[in-house]
Amino acid sequence: MTLSETRKAKLILLLLMLISSLFILGCSTHGKEDEEDVRYEFCPGRYFISASEAHNMLYYAVNQSSISGGVKDPNGEIIHGSGFQGPVNASDDNGGMWIADGFYDTDNTNYNEGIYTLYFSIKSGNYETKREMIWTDFPTWKSTPDINTSSANTPSRMVYADASGITTDDNTANYDIYYRIKVYVAGLTASKLFGQSKAQKGSNNLTYTLPRVSSSIKLVPVLVCEMYQNNKIQKILYYPGTAFTYNP
Repeated sequence: MTLSETRKAKLILLLLMLISSLFILGCSTHGKEDEEDVRYEFCPGRYFISASEAHNMLYYAVNQSSISGGVKDPNGEIIHGSGFQGPVNASDDNGGMWIADGFYDTDNTNYNEGIYTLYFSIKSGNYETKREMIWTDFPTWKSTPDINTSSANTPSRMVYADASGITTDDNTANYDIYYRIKVYVAGLTASKLFGQSKAQKGSNNLTYTLPRVSSSIKLVPVLVCEMYQNNKIQKILYYPGTAFTYNP
């Protein structure tokens, strides 16, 4: 093989390696969301204004990024404002999947207990599930959580949360209890998840590194307590912090 042919062969090999690398990166970016592996959460929750004052809320989340849908009340009426907003980031502990995450704060609504319906459409089809919502025997927070965003606009891009956790009694004994930080885009009718930390047992020293953004955005950090049975969230508690502006 001549010197010219050797150089040509090396160039072709280099191009093939580059194309393969791009293909692999593309698969790792887009292949994490399995359209056939559809998972969801749908449960009653409490949205706290202070450590002891709270409003009922509905929590629902689906592990797909392209989604439409909402919640129907026990009379079969669509609840205004219950639609999904696509998530901003895939920062969570579900293998990097996107989470279309929704909740509806009932500040001005007195929901009746009964059978509620979550319905949604994704690429693989239409789905519907029903859940009886009861807002009794919920714990409260032992004290006001400390949610600190002072480092959000520093090179660390960190959000911190620290709390003494929720009160525990006979009503919480049968649950596996996890805490996490969620961050939502502020000022929207339906919630839009910006990102979330990994769930962990214990509410002390929770941290979340904010993803980089290309322009300023106003965010709301939330300390969340998830109460699990049989690997599903049965009850959930939200405690929002103060909204802040996140600058890239």
